[in-house]
Amino acid sequence: MVAKYKIDVDKILKIKEEQGLMLKDIYEELDICDGSFQRYMRLGYTSTKKHYEKIRLWILKNEIALYMEKKISFYEEGK
Repeated sequence: MVAKYKIDVDKILKIKEEQGLMLKDIYEELDICDGSFQRYMRLGYTSTKKHYEKIRLWILKNEIALYMEKKISFYEEGK
């Protein structure tokens, strides 16, 4: 049986919308073939652990960046 690593498509799409990215920007940054990435987005999982780790780390990095941007703007508005 092939291992399946679930990816959080909703989080990817949320980050994509909030940062104004295109899917092309994401898979180029991740260095994943566009066909493979689109298949992962459609299925919601990957069988490649290497790609799973890249996607998971990309999500975490961007969630932290968005959180920090919100915190900074909150403190700047308070001044």
